[in-house]
Amino acid sequence: MTDNSLFTRPADEPKISVIIPVKNEGHNLKACLEGILTQDHAVLEIIVVDSGSQDETCTIAQSYPKVKLVEIDPSTFNHGDTRNLAVSHCQGEMILATVGDARASNHQWISRLLEGMENPDTWGVCGLQVVPHEQDKNPVDWYRPVSTPTSSHYHYENEEAFERADLTEKRSATGWDDVTALYRAEALKQLPFPKTPYSEDMLWAAQALRMGKRLVYNPAAQVYHYHTYDAHTVWRVTLISIYMRYLVIGVEPSDYSTFHVFLQTVKLLLRTPGLSIKQRLYWLRYNWMLIQARRDCIQICQKTIQQGNKAFSALFNRHCATPPIPLKPKNKTTP
Repeated sequence: MTDNSLFTRPADEPKISVIIPVKNEGHNLKACLEGILTQDHAVLEIIVVDSGSQDETCTIAQSYPKVKLVEIDPSTFNHGDTRNLAVSHCQGEMILATVGDARASNHQWISRLLEGMENPDTWGVCGLQVVPHEQDKNPVDWYRPVSTPTSSHYHYENEEAFERADLTEKRSATGWDDVTALYRAEALKQLPFPKTPYSEDMLWAAQALRMGKRLVYNPAAQVYHYHTYDAHTVWRVTLISIYMRYLVIGVEPSDYSTFHVFLQTVKLLLRTPGLSIKQRLYWLRYNWMLIQARRDCIQICQKTIQQGNKAFSALFNRHCATPPIPLKPKNKTTP
């Protein structure tokens, strides 16, 4: 167990509180916490909010002196209010949001998020979640940058200016991600997360931009994060993503070329070194399942949107009354 309170830190460094909602993250939480506690910028505290874990999650959390464990009834969980509860326990000037199955990709994760806070008018900085090159994770999703990550800054004078922006820009501007995001505590006091079962991060970002606040994206601030899905789960995840973007900024799903995506998948798997024939076939079947599920969901969404917003909301409510749960790893064996 590591405690970076032993590291020397300048007195003028901003104090950072970390918030992490968890449930049954016994496989991942230690790596998450160790990644935070070995950063080159020390954190003040880590607020872990558990909503009914049945594994060793709470025991792991309580073994770290900097962790404050807050336990809630799972029936009260939602992505907005649960994070607001965590924020209410924070004492830091900055609040770092992440999740229990993410881990820092290096020791500069927090420092790189802080780089975007140089402008005092900036309300928040968002990093990037990436997939490590590990053989129990889909090689198609492995992080393969083609250029050096650069920051993007978004600011609109008012709500009207935000609404005038084209859809592509608004989609980029609201691609906020609480897997790796740093907020000013004052910003979250002025604009708490909305009460919502999904996409509290995107909803918060859209409202902040409508209020004329500045947001920064720094893709160099990276965490490792990955989920394994079955067909039904990826179908529901796709529906949630499409619905929330449509609801918040009016983006409709575009056509999905199954043949083109599958061809690119085949090429990528053939070019990925170090995979056995068995592994390539396994991941080919897995990705074909993902492609089919996404295609089917997109086609249904396109047809339903044509029937009107009421029909689309009914589709969403019918299939997404409860959050989809990714498959939890039983071990780290390679396919």
